[in-house]
Amino acid sequence: MRCIKDRLPHTLPWCTSIRGTVIKSCKFYPLLVDNDNKVLSFPPIINSRYIGEVNPTHTYLFCETTGTNLEMVLLVTNILATNFTDRGAQILPILIAYPDGKKVKTPQDISEPWELSPHEVQQLLGISLDMNEIHSILRAANYRIKDGKLYPPPWRADIMSVADIIEDIAIHRGYNTFTPLGLTDFTVGHSAPIEELIEDIRNIMVGIGFEEILSHVLTSKDNLIHRMNLPERKIIEIDNVMSLSYSVLRDTIIPSLLEVESLSSKSLYPHKLFEVGEVVIYDPNSPEYSRTVNHLAAIVAHPQANFSETHSYLNALFRQLNLTYKIEPTSHPSYISGRVAKILVNNNEIGIIGELHPEVLTRWNIKVPVSAFEIEIDAIG
Repeated sequence: MRCIKDRLPHTLPWCTSIRGTVIKSCKFYPLLVDNDNKVLSFPPIINSRYIGEVNPTHTYLFCETTGTNLEMVLLVTNILATNFTDRGAQILPILIAYPDGKKVKTPQDISEPWELSPHEVQQLLGISLDMNEIHSILRAANYRIKDGKLYPPPWRADIMSVADIIEDIAIHRGYNTFTPLGLTDFTVGHSAPIEELIEDIRNIMVGIGFEEILSHVLTSKDNLIHRMNLPERKIIEIDNVMSLSYSVLRDTIIPSLLEVESLSSKSLYPHKLFEVGEVVIYDPNSPEYSRTVNHLAAIVAHPQANFSETHSYLNALFRQLNLTYKIEPTSHPSYISGRVAKILVNNNEIGIIGELHPEVLTRWNIKVPVSAFEIEIDAIG
């Protein structure tokens, strides 16, 4: 792999991906060969020049799909076969024989059967259709009807419930065929109380000299744990990520501020940054195993940044909000011992304030002291 990466720079992202995620725990890399033991491809890095190169004179193409999940591999093969069919190609199935005797024919229809009643359609769309009309519309959407059951097209992986099938009925029947309904209720819209509080907090933070940033709720596990000098903990991870930089949902905003600060070393000090945004907390007692709340986080960065200065900003914020709070000493791996405290409102812990540990600053490549605080807005709303 090192040889391929050095000779073919365009393969670098794939080499990095396969080493970093796909087969990190495997002892061997996949290599496909033919009966003559000649290399066909080194998935997903590169095809063989011997037999894998395609040019305009070729009339036959051998399409190979490799992956770690058979269902996804079959789906991708179906999509690929459909694309070629739409362009006039003839698809010749392949029988794959595994060493254990298992045989798989591809492309393969992996569609699951669904049942749908006119009543369900009427409930969601508000129109009466009989089964003949439903079947006629769905056939136009490439569904197969067999023994009263509905089979989505083999290239569709987005049918999660009957609601998705009913949506297909609406789309192929035409939204313009629906009769608009007039409004039956009169309502007056207004901001939710929590949104008004968030807007007040933004205005106060800007008024005391802070600059607001807006960052992604998605971040990396490394940012939340390793760079913050913290042990492993439960966080909400994303399946099938395209990039490790956006593989988890943040449960704190301070790493997002430190990421901006790490890129701002050439700007004149002091730096005073804040962000108001959503975080997602792992919660085993919730049906979704998570809860989404609003946080405020702020950092102060300059050669003399300290706890007292940041505390003065926190005090100004609560004074402007007309709220009473107190702080009590605590310990936290991200902060210097003896210079960190928990923030309490009505004896409930709602946040933390302190001077960030030198190890944290080193991992973020920040050259000046940084003090910070973070609070849960929903807890004071």
